[in-house]
This record gives sequence, structure tokens and C-alpha cells, in this order.
Amino acid sequence: MKREVSVLMPFSPAHPRDATVFASQVSKAGVRRLWLGESIVLDPFQALSYAAAASIDISFGIGVALTPLRTPLAAAMQARTLAIASQKEVMVGFGPGSPGFQDAVLGSPYRRPRAVTSTYVDAVREVLTGEPSTAWHPTGLRARMHLPDLPTPSIRLGMGVLRPPMAHSAGSAADVAITWLAPAEYLRREIVPVVNAGAAESHRAIPRKIAIVPTALRRSGVSGTDVVMGSCGRHLALEHYASMLRLADIKTDPSSPEASARALIAGGAFIYGSPDEVAHKISSYFEAGIDEVVLNLTGVCVTSGYRSVLQDLTSILDALKC
Repeated sequence: MKREVSVLMPFSPAHPRDATVFASQVSKAGVRRLWLGESIVLDPFQALSYAAAASIDISFGIGVALTPLRTPLAAAMQARTLAIASQKEVMVGFGPGSPGFQDAVLGSPYRRPRAVTSTYVDAVREVLTGEPSTAWHPTGLRARMHLPDLPTPSIRLGMGVLRPPMAHSAGSAADVAITWLAPAEYLRREIVPVVNAGAAESHRAIPRKIAIVPTALRRSGVSGTDVVMGSCGRHLALEHYASMLRLADIKTDPSSPEASARALIAGGAFIYGSPDEVAHKISSYFEAGIDEVVLNLTGVCVTSGYRSVLQDLTSILDALKC
């Protein structure tokens, strides 16, 4: 089975050149794609477009952009700019964010976040391609325009997926289904089949399935729980992540971050160990039906620094024989 391994930028760049330097370094390591999550430090599309303009030989992905922050028209323009700047296929995933985030940006949370995300993706596609749709922006503003024709590499539109209902929607509407913090066995059992079923019911091609996986190598002087909290601590405080983890038989405890961190490692939501142990656990994602694993080394960056991220990445890729 072909193994496609990518990496998430493990920090929010404070200047576009920070993204450029990291992109250059990981491209030399043989990474397939560099992903960047949503950020309110720098816009992720603009930061990666700056890096792409440096002619670095790597593809880019956004995982995931939050729908309250931009209209479908703006999202389509940003995605196309990144694709043209890089001259490579771009993957862009979208998600609604937490109810608290929606309320902070929009003044009230979405009543139907799953439906909003599906129709948002449809609206972005309409702007990019001109294909007719009934999509609308969450404010009710219909997307009834498309961009002028320009030679553009492929743009694959995705949805962030945590639980089966969103997995079904991704199968019905998206080109890519992107998971975060989800164990391989949970994906095999609960997510991959539902994505496939959603695509079959809608007579669409099966979306590419991508897992963003928090990962770290064991090192002396740094506890595993500290690395987990450096990577996932804020996610554990959000109910939609806790709910997903419960479905995966991982029980987190808001009153005990250390116990929650240990549960993530024991349950396979956080991949931790020696290079060979990590490589073996990553392989289980491919066996579960995942097409691309994105290594999230944020916890390593937080606890051990930037150089350790590059060291861990090289060791993991060597163990995977990528």
C-alpha cells in the first residue's frame, strides 16, 4: 500500500518567512505536503502563498479553515491564489469551529453546523468552477458568481470530520475528508465506512481520507503527558473533541489533564514512542483506510523546540522508509 506522509506546520508563523523556512526544510526531508491549520496570527492562505512563491518543491494544504472567518468567495479566491502561486494541487478543508468560536465571530452559533459546512463547500466549488448549485453562505447570502478563468492546478475541497454524521456529509459533498486527533481503530470502524457510504449514496467519487495525527518521539527529560498537553490541551477542553474521543472509547477528564493525556496515548489518539513504535502505529492508519497521514509535531515544538521537530520528523520518515 502506498504510504503518503505529510506534516503540519507545528507553530503559527509570526511572519510569512517563517513558513517559507519550514516549508523548505521539510521539502528536503521528502515530505509530500505541508499543512497549516487556521490561525488568527497570520492568515494561513497568505502565509502559504508567500512560501509557495519561493518556488519550494512541496504541495500545500489548509486543514482546516474555519467557515465563520471568510465568505465562500473569499475562500475560493484565497485557495486559487495558493494553487497558482505553488503551481501544485492544493487541498483545503473547511469546518465550522466550536459553537463558542461561531458566537464570537458571527454573534450567534450556527443552528445546523453540519449543513452549513456542506453548503459552504458547495458554494466555494461554485465560485471556483461556475457549476450551478443551491449553496449559500451561512448569513443567507447566495454565492452566484464565479472567478475569471485562469490556468489553475487542481483545488480539492474538504471537510473537517470528527464524528459519523459529518463523515457522511463529507462523503456527499467533499473531495477530501480530514480528521484530527482520531485513533486509527475509530476511523476504521466509525468514519471510513461512513465517508464511503455518503459518497456512494450521492453517486460521487469516494473522497480522499486524511488523518492529522499528533505524534512525538519519546525523549529523555520530557514527559509524554507534557508533550500531549502541548499539542492537544486546548482541544481537550472542547466538547466536540471530547465527544469524538468518547465514541473512540477514550475518556478524558477535564479535572485531570495528566489523566487525559495518558488516556490519549493509551487509546492511540496520540502516537508516542520510539521511531519504530511510532512507525508501526502510523501504519495502522493506512490499514484503516486512510490515504494520507499528516504528522502533527506541535507538542514537540512546544516542549523541545524547533530543531527537535526536524529531528523527530527525519527519524519517523526513516522508520517508515518514506
